[in-house]
Amino acid sequence: MSLDSLDLLKMIAPPTASPCETGGEQGWTEAERILGLALPRDYKRLIAAYGTGSFDDFLWVLNPFAGNRFLNLMGRKDMTLDAYESAWELIPEQRSFLAHLRAGDLLAWGITDNGDEMYWRTSGAPDGWPTVLYESRGPLYEVHELPVTGFLARLLTGELQTEVFPADFLEERERRFVPLG
Repeated sequence: MSLDSLDLLKMIAPPTASPCETGGEQGWTEAERILGLALPRDYKRLIAAYGTGSFDDFLWVLNPFAGNRFLNLMGRKDMTLDAYESAWELIPEQRSFLAHLRAGDLLAWGITDNGDEMYWRTSGAPDGWPTVLYESRGPLYEVHELPVTGFLARLLTGELQTEVFPADFLEERERRFVPLG
């Protein structure tokens, strides 16, 4: 029997015994109502297992139940769009990215301490949404045909290579999840 991506991720970077801000069935219903779309099942399972926090003190998964507005999935959506709205004239190469944000084609699910962003491309069924990485200070982006947990598991094992994140991100020997708080 093979492990699913979340089980593999738990082996790579175990969650805390008492995750914070995990929501519940009613919370997910409300979050999806506010967003106007269903969210991927693997993402819901990830939040239930890990709550709010970061992988290796670098990669933060946004959480609809996070009290911190910078880590809240819904709050971050508006913040990101506002930031790109004000910057798009200064950085013309980001105009196409902004157009996708405005159209609702992209929804942020993660950020890094460097300001890099991880998005879902929200076309099709939620469980099939790919991950789009976007560089913080430039036009570089990558599309990975992986759900959140698959992306994280492959990234943290070194199986997935990216030019968006700094090379030294994966140099640590032991992966870890750091809960907020």
